[in-house]
Amino acid sequence: MFLVWVFKKQTGKSYICERASVLYKGLLSLEKKEPLGIKKLKDLREKRKYKCHFPLAIVIPMRIILRDMRNNLIVVVPENLNDLWHLSKIIEPGDQVKCLTSRKVKTESSEDRQKMKIAISLEKWEFSPYINRLRLTGKMLSSSKEDMTGVGSYHTLDVELDMKIDIVKQWKGYQIKRLEAAARERIRKPVTIVLIDDEKAVFGVLRGYGIEVVTEIYSRASKGSDTHETKMREFLGSVTAKACSEPNAKLVIAGPGFAKENLCKFIGEKHPGFSRNIIMESVSYAEVNGFEELLNRGVIEKLVGEERLEQEAKLLTQFLATLGKGDGLGVYGKENVATAVNYGAARELLVLDNALRKDSDVQGILEQAEKTGATILIYASESASGKQLESFKGLAAILRYKIS
Repeated sequence: MFLVWVFKKQTGKSYICERASVLYKGLLSLEKKEPLGIKKLKDLREKRKYKCHFPLAIVIPMRIILRDMRNNLIVVVPENLNDLWHLSKIIEPGDQVKCLTSRKVKTESSEDRQKMKIAISLEKWEFSPYINRLRLTGKMLSSSKEDMTGVGSYHTLDVELDMKIDIVKQWKGYQIKRLEAAARERIRKPVTIVLIDDEKAVFGVLRGYGIEVVTEIYSRASKGSDTHETKMREFLGSVTAKACSEPNAKLVIAGPGFAKENLCKFIGEKHPGFSRNIIMESVSYAEVNGFEELLNRGVIEKLVGEERLEQEAKLLTQFLATLGKGDGLGVYGKENVATAVNYGAARELLVLDNALRKDSDVQGILEQAEKTGATILIYASESASGKQLESFKGLAAILRYKIS
């Protein structure tokens, strides 16, 4: 679903119009659940009954449900694990965060846990991907309950999927871009990648922060054995059941030999309609580094449109090549990168998210780089490229020209 925001002049209230996934299905009306096309919306605007924020309206994924930049407020609803992860990389100490939670409230006769909205000044946080939760801890600023005795004490907000969260902070350009990129990821179909040979299959899922290895399935077939063909079909059956468990997902099957062809043929027999979702590629080994091979060769970008991960891998490869040449067009570390940015010589910046979040000097370098028109790419510390960048102090730059 998408949203269009409209402001009604007579009452001073804002309304959110939900829109179906494609334009021709129209918009839902402001106060009635009726289709409202764009022409009708324009007519209302021309009659001055309604006016729209920004030229006509903002069409955005539902995850971002409010942007009030005059008050530095953005309201989001995380809908999957990627959303929680992106939020964990955007928030900073001192941010004001509010969401629904529960807290013990003492009465004269008892102590009950009640639901309420609480705002905190953020001090620390923890992303827990295995339980789909983002834990935010800080001092309590306000409560939706009349009893405000807890203000000033510490409270932890457990942000879960489909929970609305208000964030008030001094938003930086790269943080807005990251939030917008996270919103675009919601529209993308899920992508499963299977690396397979005769001995095992390794499954990966494309996430916002890279390819997550989720499981491995091993074959019990022994070459030359009388049961080889039976065991191999059992192996392919187990792989097929896992690979086709998400009916709308794109499926990339890759491997070094003929096992990938055998798997594609087996899926075609068992799930004929799923074949149109399959993309077959070759990699050197059915191991975890095969995922990086697919990224570096541009396969994921070409076939499923995931540009950012491959842009990260390509830019890092370019930086390493430049560094190897010794031509002075590759620098790393805060001092060297800051000098290049101040001269306006930095063309691309490679920044590790942990370095950006923990070091205010790095934040200042990025803000200056934005002013000089440099391209900024933020690497997830969990990704393979991010781990490589960490060995270069989490900050590197490719220069337009040599400065020393």
